[in-house]
Amino acid sequence: MTKDQLKLATLLVIAGAFMFFGLGFVHLFDWDEINFAECTREMLMTGDFLEVKINFEPFWEKPPFFMWTQASMMSIFGINEFSARLPNAIIGIFTLFTLYNVGKAHISREFGLLWALGFCISLLPYLYFKSGILDPMFNYFIFLGIIYHIKYYEKKLIINIILSGVFIGLAVLTKGPVALLIFGLTFLIVHLLQRFKYWPDFKALSLFTAALLLVGGTWFFFLLLTGKTQIISDFITYQIRLFTTEDAGHGGPFFYHWIVLLLGCFPISIFAIRHLFTWHSIHKELLSLWMLVSFWVVLLLFSIVQTKIVHYSSFCYFPLTYFAALSIRDFVYKKIGWSIWEKALFIFIAFLFAAITCIIVLVPIDTNYLLSFGIPLDLFSQEMLVHRLKWSPWLLLGALALFLSPFILFFSSKINRFNRFGISAIFIFLWMALGICYIIPNVENLSQKVCIDFYQEKSREGGLIQTIGFKSYAKYFYGNTDHPLKTDSLANPNYYPGKEIYLVGRIENKAEDQANFPNFKIIKSSGGFVFWQKISSNPSSVVPN
Repeated sequence: MTKDQLKLATLLVIAGAFMFFGLGFVHLFDWDEINFAECTREMLMTGDFLEVKINFEPFWEKPPFFMWTQASMMSIFGINEFSARLPNAIIGIFTLFTLYNVGKAHISREFGLLWALGFCISLLPYLYFKSGILDPMFNYFIFLGIIYHIKYYEKKLIINIILSGVFIGLAVLTKGPVALLIFGLTFLIVHLLQRFKYWPDFKALSLFTAALLLVGGTWFFFLLLTGKTQIISDFITYQIRLFTTEDAGHGGPFFYHWIVLLLGCFPISIFAIRHLFTWHSIHKELLSLWMLVSFWVVLLLFSIVQTKIVHYSSFCYFPLTYFAALSIRDFVYKKIGWSIWEKALFIFIAFLFAAITCIIVLVPIDTNYLLSFGIPLDLFSQEMLVHRLKWSPWLLLGALALFLSPFILFFSSKINRFNRFGISAIFIFLWMALGICYIIPNVENLSQKVCIDFYQEKSREGGLIQTIGFKSYAKYFYGNTDHPLKTDSLANPNYYPGKEIYLVGRIENKAEDQANFPNFKIIKSSGGFVFWQKISSNPSSVVPN
């Protein structure tokens, strides 16, 4: 291994080890993280690993594979944040290993290291491996499906086309038919551009389809076998609604994901741009063609889809880091320079993030401060920001490192190009790591911690909790529920005798909630939330079925 390769490998090992740091540092976040973890917790409680449930009622939005992996971790390490996020940390290590090997096989060892390292110095790609959502696993399976498809074209080994079908099937089993949509559209466009030069024969297509159906259709087959056809119907209806309407208030403009990828994948997004609009000679390298087509398929598909959520475009991280690695390789080894617009965009975004980091540490932002500048705040925001957050001064070190990174990369001519990139990457990773350590806990403090602390406290006392006026899965997971809870049943004085009953609402709905639940009293108000306790219960009543 050369000196350059050793340096890159060292950086990658350090970044990879950091995958497991802080997995249980903060509570799971509503909605998605807690949603999946609660489905897993209820699987373990009921012993039913076929029918996904939330609040012990059928949940048809997602297939169960990711929950199965969480259940295996929770069986070993307990029902907690670490176990819920551990599958993605493991997937993160597999992803880095896979990118290195694919890059080495197609281009060079240095390229493989650069490609893997790209995931570690970009905020969203790296952060997602520390989350408890299913998308990192889903994206990894699609990527493997593509890679083994390419391997089949190159070597004509039947096992590769079968493995491609297996991994696309696992992606379907993780998130649903959107996996087949992404792969299928990419597959068709690639072959159209190649004029069907590599079109697989009937035997290969049959084996691919058989493997896909055998793996991806397993859950649906057992649902049919057990007569639970309504879950399949509801699942399909939900998938259609997700594509045609805004779901749960998650709307946005057409360019929503373009902005998310540009800012959330900084700096890799800047390095990748020069290749994303280059269609000439793409037929010369199959991997480049598949990466380019898959990027535009995912980006345009989810730009059209009405529901806009950050992680919907997260498969784009694979092609983005691929093309960024090409640019970095050309910069380091072929001595190709950066254009003026690349430098300007990199400097602008680096300075923007550094400035924001400094502002949140140095400026005493709270309700009074914002109102003094005439910034309009609704009642919930005013209550949420009433207490000034404490920010670690270590964040200023991260801001300084980020501020210096473009100067090191672009203007330190006395340092060789490899070291310039390496130092800049370390500086960016330092800013990102400090942000994960110190910013995310404060994000939780602002958004949900007061509620989760309440759920945990009352759960230990044997109380039952429900939310009113807003959606939350935290009340189930951190309330440690063991049966379905409905707001009406909790408020009914004839239900749950001997149990302390609590409701959690939002401050702006306080008057309306008081009118709707007159047998509850306010016990505290904090962080924009109001906490209610049932005044009395009927000792002669019985617990409903």
